[in-house]
Amino acid sequence: MIESATAAHEVREANPAAARLLEDCLPDLALVPHDELKALSAGARLIVRTGEARPYAIRCCAAGSSSDGRGHGGSGRAGAGPDAE
Repeated sequence: MIESATAAHEVREANPAAARLLEDCLPDLALVPHDELKALSAGARLIVRTGEARPYAIRCCAAGSSSDGRGHGGSGRAGAGPDAE
């Protein structure tokens, strides 16, 4: 179960189709600057590489305990990996 999800706010301008898909599938999606999203991924316990090649289509998803109120930073955090540049 995904408790929260975060994506780069740049997705809306750079990749409107991916933005619509993310927002349709994840209605509580939080949008942050891309650099913040990369920082969130640094402590991920699980990285899933999907082969997605569209700009800014990555996201961090969280489940489990949380230390910052958005579901990131605790155990069970999963998200975008080092290729999130």
